[in-house]
Parts: sequence; structure tokens; C-alpha cells
Amino acid sequence: MTISIVKRLKTTSATMRGTAFFKLDLNYIERLRTLAKSRRRTPHFLMKEAIQQYLLRAENDIGYRSRTTTEDCIPDRISELVQPLR
Repeated sequence: MTISIVKRLKTTSATMRGTAFFKLDLNYIERLRTLAKSRRRTPHFLMKEAIQQYLLRAENDIGYRSRTTTEDCIPDRISELVQPLR
């Protein structure tokens, strides 16, 4: 699959929006059209949903990895490492 992205920013007073152009293989375009038609959605809607879901998963994965680094696992006090004798 070949994807090229060209970004053009359009700004309004309340929001910033960008336009991205994708070059996809014809096979992917036809599959996207077929899926969009069966779900009664536009290909644009499906692509936007797919990108949003991918970003959420990728950002959550990055957040998970950053929280599980060894620096985060080091306790602040030595007493957290030592179990009291009974």
C-alpha cells in the first residue's frame, strides 16, 4: 500500500482543521467503497474513524510503555521494599 500525505491547514476562529490527501492502491480504494456502501457511510467517514482509532491505540500504547519504565517502578522510600519481621 502506498500512502502519501499532503497537509494543508485551514483555520477558523474556533477550530483548526487540516486536509490530507492519500494515495492508495486501487484495490484498497475499491474495498473501502464497497465497505462504505454496505455500512451506508462515506469512504471519508470510514477513513477518519480508522485514523482516530489508530491514534487512540497508539497513544495508549505509548502511555502504557512510559508508565512501566524502570524509573517509575523505583519506590520513593526503602521501607516500601522491606517487609516487617513478625
